[in-house]
Amino acid sequence: GSNMVNDVSVEMFELSSLDLIWHYDYQGTPPSTHVDIATSMVFSPEGNRLAVGSWGGSFPEIHVFDSDAPDPIYTLDTPGSIFDIDIVGAPGGGYRVSACGKGVHAGTSGRGGYFYAIDIPGGGTGLDLNFSTTAKTEVFPNPLGRSSTITFTLERAADVSLKIYDLAGRLVHELPAGNLEAGRHQLSWNGNDSQGRRLPAGVYFLKLGDGTHSQATKVLLID
Repeated sequence: GSNMVNDVSVEMFELSSLDLIWHYDYQGTPPSTHVDIATSMVFSPEGNRLAVGSWGGSFPEIHVFDSDAPDPIYTLDTPGSIFDIDIVGAPGGGYRVSACGKGVHAGTSGRGGYFYAIDIPGGGTGLDLNFSTTAKTEVFPNPLGRSSTITFTLERAADVSLKIYDLAGRLVHELPAGNLEAGRHQLSWNGNDSQGRRLPAGVYFLKLGDGTHSQATKVLLID
């Protein structure tokens, strides 16, 4: 009969200032007292990828995050809790995630386990959009005022979405894009949310994606 709900999250902070960079909730859907606990976490050698394995609850997962963005670039639902995880560089500039976990969820009976080996393509310091090897997102100016242009290049046609998130990982606006041909494209943003309300100045994330792959860019909105 208790209404208590566990609040479990992963948060990234700027070490020098302790400012929050991003926040990701591990709360189950619907909210429950049985949620994952992110117990196994490790950065890639360059520090720009974070691999997380969760334990317990009903939704164990392996997640790979970019260090600058609140949305996982890769998610794998697992049948049992993860108890160890690692991430290393792989040939071609990508990453390989290795993990091991139980064969069943916590709180249930059973024996055995699994070993996971996951290849994440792409490299660099930001998320690999993976539309092409030359896909690039530019924001000008950055810091940006109440009128800005977001430029991106596609080497192949794609159904593109451009979403804007706040530091807590909440979607605040989506700019219309849709099916676009290969080439250079531009979208404008006036610093408002999806309801036309003026967003407060601060740090936001622009996430360009095609439903499978995404690239996130951190921007500073100023008045």
